[in-house]
Amino acid sequence: MQKKIFHSNIKTLEETLSIINLESFKKAVAFLLKAKRIEFYGNGGSGIVAMDAHHKFLRTGIPTAAYNDTHFQLMSASQLSKDDVIVLISHSGTNEDMLELLEVAKEQGIPTIGITNLSKTPFSEGVDVALYTVSRETEFRSEAFASRLAQLSIIDALYVNVSIKRKETMKKSLQSMRRAISRKRM
Repeated sequence: MQKKIFHSNIKTLEETLSIINLESFKKAVAFLLKAKRIEFYGNGGSGIVAMDAHHKFLRTGIPTAAYNDTHFQLMSASQLSKDDVIVLISHSGTNEDMLELLEVAKEQGIPTIGITNLSKTPFSEGVDVALYTVSRETEFRSEAFASRLAQLSIIDALYVNVSIKRKETMKKSLQSMRRAISRKRM
């Protein structure tokens, strides 16, 4: 059974990699590089991916935050500007809370990146840049479980690309973090 799980995960990652639109990916990286602040929003399992993204992007030296509560998401988004970026994560692309957040972002001119399942939805059509995942449902796992691996991989790829472009700033940021965290290792 464990082999089936691993093969299913591998298939999800391979299929997602095969449909990544390089131009959209480059545009997403450009948005992130220009951002004064990046915020990651997701609900449920996608909220966990948003927290992971925040954890990674803290290292870039770009101020970041992640929220998985709709009220906090709306409150925070209302304080952002066109110089910031919101990354919305929604497997279904039909989550009403994410669509409402997207509407707030549009009203304020905030650039948006959406990570969602490959399908035509109001979410995928509403974000400035859509990055897609592919996943299939199995007998004991919903497709949302497998899609989380693909979402995490897209976040990893965005993070690495931003990090490469911000190499010097990243070094300073990482040194500062390591000094702060070293206090916990004594």
